[in-house]
Parts: sequence; C-alpha cells; structure tokens
Amino acid sequence: QYVEDISASALSGHRDVVLRKPADDEATKSYEETKLLSIPLLRQYANDDGDDLLALQSSLAHSFFEGIVQISHDHKQVWKFHTPFSDEASDERYDLRPMLSNTSSASPYAHLHQSRDYRTGLPFCGYVLRWYADRGFYPDVFELGKNCPHDLTRYVRNDDRISDLAWIQHLRVGGDQQATVGLLSLNSPVLFGDKQQESIGLWEKDQLMSLAKLSNKLASAKSANPAVDGKRTDLIENNLTLTSAQRILQEDTEFGDEIALNADDLLRLAAEKINSARDVDEIKRFGICGLAIASAKPIDQSESMTDDASSIWHTVIQADIHTWKSIANENSMAVGGISEEELIQRVDGTAFVGVMYDFVTTSPTGGKMQNVGFLHDQVKNKVSHLFGSDELASVLALSAEIVLAAT
Repeated sequence: QYVEDISASALSGHRDVVLRKPADDEATKSYEETKLLSIPLLRQYANDDGDDLLALQSSLAHSFFEGIVQISHDHKQVWKFHTPFSDEASDERYDLRPMLSNTSSASPYAHLHQSRDYRTGLPFCGYVLRWYADRGFYPDVFELGKNCPHDLTRYVRNDDRISDLAWIQHLRVGGDQQATVGLLSLNSPVLFGDKQQESIGLWEKDQLMSLAKLSNKLASAKSANPAVDGKRTDLIENNLTLTSAQRILQEDTEFGDEIALNADDLLRLAAEKINSARDVDEIKRFGICGLAIASAKPIDQSESMTDDASSIWHTVIQADIHTWKSIANENSMAVGGISEEELIQRVDGTAFVGVMYDFVTTSPTGGKMQNVGFLHDQVKNKVSHLFGSDELASVLALSAEIVLAAT
C-alpha cells in the first residue's frame, strides 16, 4: 500500500505541474523520470500473483506508453502458450488492440491518442508499432497495425527495417498498384536471409513476382491508364521468364537455396549448358531457354535483345559447325547450289534445325519471342557477321526457311 500511495502521489503531483506549466521542459522531464521509477515498482510490489492491473492503470492514466506496451506484451506472452484446452481465458484488460483502435473522444483511451512519448516524440500508435519493430517482432507490427491501418501504412514506409514489406499493408487497404510497384522493386531478401548482405533467392523472387502478378491484375481492373499497366505486366512477365529459365538451366544441380541470377548471368549459363550438352535434345532445351532469356527485356531494348539472341544462335550452330561449314562449302561450289532435298537430308538432326523447329512450333505468334528468332532480320544479320561467312549464312537462312515452311 505504501508503494501505491507514494507512486500515485508523485505521479499526480508531477502531472499537475506539467498541466500548469506545459512549456516547462524540466517539469516534463521530471514527470517522465517519475513514470520510469514508479511503474516498475508497482509491477514488483503492488501486484497480486502477477496481476499488473494497477501498474497498467497508472500507465494508462499518465500516458506512459512504455509501461502500457511492456505490460500488455508480457501478459500476451503468458496467454500465448496456453493450450486450446485450457480452462483459463485470456485477460482482455491487457489487450492493446482496443487501445489502438478506439480513438473517438468518448473512448477511455482517447487521451492516449492526444499524447506523445517524451523520448521519441511518437504518437501512441506509432510508438507501439516501433516498440515491436525494435524487438524484431515484425508479424506483431502488422497484426497490431490492423487496428490502426493508416498509422501502419505511414510507419512501414518510413522504417527501413520493414519498408520492403510495405506491399503487405498496401494489399490490405486496397492499394494494389502501390503493392505491385513495391514488389517489383525488391532486390534483396524479404522472407529469408539478411537483406544487407545477400542477394534475393530464386524461390523467393519467384513467389514475390507471382504475388506481383496477382496484385497487378487487381490494380489493372481499377486503373484508367492501360499503358502503365502494360509496362508493369511486361516487367513482371520478364522476371517470371527469368526465374523459370533459371530453374530449367539448374534442373540437375539445384538444392533449393539458389540465388536469383540476373539476365546476363543466365545468358552465360545457357551458353555453358549448350556447350556442355550431351545430346541434341539438351541443346534444344537450353537453346530455347537462352532465347527466352534474351526476349525478357523491355521492347525498347531491341538492340540488346538482338545481341543476346544472336549469341545463343551462334552457340547452338557451333555445336555442328563442321557440318555447316562442309555444307556451305559444297553449296558454294555446286552450280546453282545443292538441291533442297539434299540440304534437308544433310542438316536433319543438327542442333540448329532442332532448335529452329522447336522455336517455330512453340513461340506465340506476335509475341516478343519473334524478335529473337533466327529469321528476324537483325538477328540473322548479326549471326552472319559473327561467323564472317556469306556462304554459311546462306545455308543457315535457307535451312531456317525450310523449317518454317514445313511447320
């Protein structure tokens, strides 16, 4: 009783002084120090078998945010581990949720939302969210933030530790476009790993891009700007193409913890896979994969797309380069060139024809993949330049046209 009386007297006295002299910094500081001393004493000496109601009521009465949150959290931890079959119900008197959500003037917690924490200057909702974030309890930040959604939206934007998770809150409040933009901007781990030290994992990137695709569909349904929607859609599809390609390229060596590679690294990996392929079927799979990687760029990067596609076609042709050089030499020496029937017979089974056939039969008409096809003028000219042989370029183009006509 002695501790209760002393604490109540000290807290009330300091509060009266602050109310009379609100601009007195020393009085405000002294009031805060009294809270810091009194509330722990009440928790230690004025409780009934762990009942901190008196300490909580004093914290509420004097807008002592630190005491409110710490006491509520401690009691939440106690009840969290009770089994579903426990005959004891959780004590709602320690529940932070109504304290966060009841902001009306008629609420018993209205004064909390009219106060600010002395040390941080934060309003009540902002203080609670930061308290949990400071301790790494990020799920609690979002769970408690359901009761003050506007404060949570503002908070996650400004806290670098969880700003990468702002898309979660945007989706909750219907900000589908902001969520999509946020998801597309993520380049470091969000769900796993240290975002300061690691690149994003392949599995995580795939999941985030899939979420971006869904949120973008929701955003597009409400948007009045189809051009912007289209750019976001292309960017998402490009990213999903890269993740799918990486899975194919690393199919026999993946362990589930692969880092998501960028387009340049994936292109080099595709070329390596083609060069080390055991048979034509593998070359076809890796060749198509490489062309898909080349196509996964904004449409205005046509030159870069051409360069990447040409490098893949060049690598595929190199797999049978002696055959192609022999055919090119015979074609140039024969009067009128070798016959189409003989050409078909000679090139059948080559990696180039196999990739060309799969490309023509699987690529959607009118899609970006058409820009990386061998018969695209810029790609064909680039490959011809890489080999430096008009004769070789001629038989390659003729073979490609025969494949196209046959399909």
